[in-house]
Amino acid sequence: MGFLDLAVYVVGFWVILHVLRFLSRRRYPSASYSLPGSRSLSKPSSTNIVLEQCYLRAELKGLNRLHDDFVTWLEKSSSFRQLASLVYDLGSVLSLIGVVLAIVFLGWTLVQLGAKAFTVPSSTPSTLFHVGTVYKRQLQEGNTATPHDGTQRSFVGDHPISFLIPGVTIPFSHLIPLLVTLLIAQGLHEVGHAFAAALRLRIISSGPFHNLVLWAAIALWTVLGIDRIFWSLAGYQYVGHFGRAIVNINTESSLHQYLPIGSIITKLDDYRLVSFDSSHDPWTEYLTRPIVFNTGIQLGWCVARDWVLSHDESCCTSHNQTSGVSCFASKPSASTPLIQRCLPPLTILDVKSSQAARRCSSASDCTETDFCLISKSKNVMMRIEYYISDSVVPGIPHDDLDARLKSIVWSGPKEEILEDVEVGTYLPRFPFLPRRLPTTIGLFVEYLSTLSLSLFLLNLLPLPLLDGGQLLDAALDFAEPYMPPVQEDHYSLSNLEAGNVDPNTGRSIAATARWKQQVLDASMMLTAILLSCCGSLGLINIATGK
Repeated sequence: MGFLDLAVYVVGFWVILHVLRFLSRRRYPSASYSLPGSRSLSKPSSTNIVLEQCYLRAELKGLNRLHDDFVTWLEKSSSFRQLASLVYDLGSVLSLIGVVLAIVFLGWTLVQLGAKAFTVPSSTPSTLFHVGTVYKRQLQEGNTATPHDGTQRSFVGDHPISFLIPGVTIPFSHLIPLLVTLLIAQGLHEVGHAFAAALRLRIISSGPFHNLVLWAAIALWTVLGIDRIFWSLAGYQYVGHFGRAIVNINTESSLHQYLPIGSIITKLDDYRLVSFDSSHDPWTEYLTRPIVFNTGIQLGWCVARDWVLSHDESCCTSHNQTSGVSCFASKPSASTPLIQRCLPPLTILDVKSSQAARRCSSASDCTETDFCLISKSKNVMMRIEYYISDSVVPGIPHDDLDARLKSIVWSGPKEEILEDVEVGTYLPRFPFLPRRLPTTIGLFVEYLSTLSLSLFLLNLLPLPLLDGGQLLDAALDFAEPYMPPVQEDHYSLSNLEAGNVDPNTGRSIAATARWKQQVLDASMMLTAILLSCCGSLGLINIATGK
């Protein structure tokens, strides 16, 4: 779903609401409600739905009785109240720890963002290129025997905070699941406050505690592998240990005619999409984060010299891009001069027409009749290798790798692959089961887990109007009895009458208030500084493309 599609859905939603209001007013001109269906919720006098242009508000006062009945039941159940009291006391302790963790987490993020902003990027050129087309080739069995190309890769710029920006850091089609899960997580947070208020328990910490419990439940579900058991019983097969299954492709994408839905993508370039941990997503990591070579060595291909020299170098010396070819250069050595030629990438990657299956880091890795070629283009070319599963073409022997393993070469922004190709870790065992069901539910669960933990930490930052600021205030009141009492000569009748000394504790009220306010001001100022610095460094990283 693109931005235009979303705009159409939003406009259509408001148009439908206004049409319903118009029809409702014609049928019930004297009713106090403006949309149909209000009668089914409660009495008209207790329901108020207001729709003005793009503003919608619904007040369902009739549902308050459900809350009152629930509170009455809680008051009668003393055993449940005692258990809930212990649970929410534990939640208060965890929330206090969360206040400290939120500040530490923010400081850690600042360090990571600062290191990323002021780190000079590697000057190692890219091995990839862009010509704006898709090439398809056969992948020989010999090219799949090597588990890795020998190059150590790492994803740079990893930091604790990842901004969820539809169309930038996540596909734009994830906007609706993101908003729905945010509404659920925030709703659970508010339900926590309401539930604790009904029980007269720890109201401040109950909201973040509910978010933490939800995140822990989802994490436990994943760590114990219950999700795999559930989907296995539902008729799905886990393929995450082999790659990523294609469950849907945008019909307008050029990849739609080359990548069969139901096949399994095993590698992007030479990076294997193998994951035994459900929380690790190599597909998204590879397509959204810049890649550097830790060794500083750019791998090339051994290609026959005679064939290379038979081509011209026009695209290497001019800015005009020639369709179907890209500039390649030989790695210089003592016996090999620098050679630049415009070569078709399909031929270089096709092992049937060259020795491209043999990778090289220098000219010495190739024979005397070959050049070690590297790409000189600035943009991205990506090789996508996939495995044809039984759901695509049944009957192919599993040991026939030449028939099952295929490959294409994508030339273009890799973000388009992330946007147009939807992948998952499950494939249906039966043809009548929907392929996208595990992926869709898994996406909601993933965002719900992420946003629950985010709301837990964000709300516990010691800032005004957040739960963290109020919780820290209450915690300082709890720590007051541990402060030293005032001197005995200050513990006089005049001080007691003036209200300067607490008669129960013998402590100075003014000193206690000053100490408490100083701690609150210092923590809030520290948090504000960390937040502003993180925001500034984040904008610097976005502006510099890091």
